[in-house]
Amino acid sequence: MKQKLMLIGVRPSGSITLGNYLGAIKNFVDRQDTYKSYIFIADLHAITSPQNPQKLSICLWN
Repeated sequence: MKQKLMLIGVRPSGSITLGNYLGAIKNFVDRQDTYKSYIFIADLHAITSPQNPQKLSICLWN
C-alpha cells in the first residue's frame, strides 16, 4: 500500500506552548508512521505579525 503524504508548514512563534503541543506537534508524532511527512518552518509567515523591521530583515536575508 502506498504511504500517504503529509505536508506541514509551521509558523515560527517562539516558545512551544501547551496549545502548540496539543494542537499540532502531538498530531505530527501520532501520524508519523501513517504518512510520509514533510515539515517545514514557514519563515515568511513571520511578516503577518507585528515585527521590528530591522530585526526581521536580518532574520530573512542573512
